[in-house]
Parts: sequence; structure tokens; C-alpha cells
Amino acid sequence: MDQPPDGGRYDGGQACLEFWRAPAVDRTARFGPDEVVVMGEHATIRRRYRYGDGPADWVRGVDPRRVRDGRIVEALGCSNPAGEVPLAAEA
Repeated sequence: MDQPPDGGRYDGGQACLEFWRAPAVDRTARFGPDEVVVMGEHATIRRRYRYGDGPADWVRGVDPRRVRDGRIVEALGCSNPAGEVPLAAEA
């Protein structure tokens, strides 16, 4: 796995499932799309990630995706938080 500032890299279906397992079962964190743009096999999702109930407990992000034959073959994500953003896996 790459380290900051490059972020993490998870190769293969099993590694991706393990990474997303914690956010998927965390009932306090929520992702919400602001805009989805699709161009051929490429998609860009502007979204909000809410990690608490406070008015400032959220960040915006952008998630580029590449889809082939109806399956996501590449998924990237980028957020630019002003401070520390807890991940479900860290809670």
C-alpha cells in the first residue's frame, strides 16, 4: 500500500472488499452524491462524506471511476479536508 501523500492502493477484488467493509457497515457515516458525470467508460462523482451529526462533520470529495463490461475496474477517491477526518475503520 502507498503511503501519504499518495494515499492507499488496494489491488484486486478481495483487497477492495476488505477496505470497504468497515464503511459499508458503519451506520453513522454516509456518502451522498452531489453530481455524477459519465463519459463512455469514465465517470466522475462529486460527493459528500458525512462522518458525524455535527454541522461541520462532513467533507466534499471527487471519485473518478472507470467501468468496463458493467464492472468498476478502477476507482480513485480524493477529499480535501481542513482537518482530521475519521474513517469507519479507525473508529
